[in-house]
Amino acid sequence: MALTADKVLLHGYCWGTALWYGSRGLCRVWDPLMVIGCTSSSPSSFDTKQSPNAPLGFRPPVEKHLKPTDLELYNVRTDGWGLISQAVALAVLSRGYSKGGISRTYSSAFVAVSIFHHITTMFGAWQHYKLDSHYTKAMSIGVWFNAFLTAVGGVVLGGLNNDSIARTKLA
Repeated sequence: MALTADKVLLHGYCWGTALWYGSRGLCRVWDPLMVIGCTSSSPSSFDTKQSPNAPLGFRPPVEKHLKPTDLELYNVRTDGWGLISQAVALAVLSRGYSKGGISRTYSSAFVAVSIFHHITTMFGAWQHYKLDSHYTKAMSIGVWFNAFLTAVGGVVLGGLNNDSIARTKLA
């Protein structure tokens, strides 16, 4: 099978997004306290007097004095497994692993779902990003990186739906 532009776009987007989802998911599963904003992975060593240079995680600065609850830890871990599942599903079901033909119907649907995820994550992060009392670096990354991935996903989706791009042979 010839290497075409739509395959390059799809495979690049699938693997790049799967890497992004997977790394975010693994962090949440491996050390949810770090993701929440604690400096240690041990609940007994939760420090309320963090230095200004300590990693802030997702918890807003106005809530740094609160200890994480079991429900909060559960939600972060569950979110992590969901992101890992999305990463695997994106690579497998959109056939981003295959050198053969691609299924445009499934690929377009999965890229569209992925774009929806980027948009909703971006708006969720924006709710913290816009407030001085809730701003963290994680929210800044959440807004701008997801905006970038939404734009890239739009280009990929346009390429999958364009026959002239699909027929453009690259190698």
